[in-house]
Amino acid sequence: MDFAPEPVLYDENGNLSQVLDPRPVRRPYCVDISGDFIIWRQYPASALRSSLKDYIAWDYLPSPRSQFANPSGDLLASFIKLGSSDDSDSLLTFAQKWGVLGICKHNYPYTHNQPAGQIEVCYPLGWDEQYGWISEFREPLSAWKFYSRQAGAILSMITKVNQGSGPSERDLAIATDPLNSDYDLLPDKPSNEDASVSKFIIADYVNRWLQLGNVHLSTSWLKRSPAVHLDYNNRLFGALAVQLMMAFYRQGFVVCSSCGKTYNRKGRRPKNGQRNYCPRCQHRSHADRQRDYRQRKRLNGIT
Repeated sequence: MDFAPEPVLYDENGNLSQVLDPRPVRRPYCVDISGDFIIWRQYPASALRSSLKDYIAWDYLPSPRSQFANPSGDLLASFIKLGSSDDSDSLLTFAQKWGVLGICKHNYPYTHNQPAGQIEVCYPLGWDEQYGWISEFREPLSAWKFYSRQAGAILSMITKVNQGSGPSERDLAIATDPLNSDYDLLPDKPSNEDASVSKFIIADYVNRWLQLGNVHLSTSWLKRSPAVHLDYNNRLFGALAVQLMMAFYRQGFVVCSSCGKTYNRKGRRPKNGQRNYCPRCQHRSHADRQRDYRQRKRLNGIT
């Protein structure tokens, strides 16, 4: 099941009814990797002209349509894969296709500090008051690792709780501190948290991502009828937060019985206790059935 943003509103009976119009994500003009940083520009340096000096402090400069892309259903899953890979080329390809996180001096996406009337507003690292959005920005690769691993841990917790078990100690540790390498020493077994506490923890993490991405409702009336949007100012982190929210609601991810990784399952969900396999481990299903069959024969005294 894909998790392209198709959020909906509740009707008077508490049922989900009205589909909201999703927003595209905005890609920078150019993205590259230098050392331990992603380097990016929202606009070409040639955009710095005297006629634009009144606008460069704000995000009002026009962008070509090619710099916008509608988030695909596998956006979140593709982002999570980056956390388990040391391949900087994959990260660069992703950033060029979907945009950047916009990390600020607090190591959050800069959208974390954007409420109406806020006196101090954050900007991405590299912001220059003289050049505004024509500055050359940077963000540490470690921040991408951090948020990718955290998203993966939150998604894994959602999946495991929905399958009848609690979040693992490892998932809880990664969600709390994704850059702590000691989490690999923790067992991937259910924690001692009961179901209600686990669900509260998961909801809190998802809400935190929505806050960091400045996800909010907005309206427009550009066509015959007014439209309601789930808005995140065309920023990647907000789009990821929306897909994480949709995974929380639609519950389409499951854990592979073979490799233990979370994957996006197509079609019907497996029953509790039923083996299921990600595409990479499908070939192991026959061997597991044969092993189960032999074990049942031994238990029944059949040779």
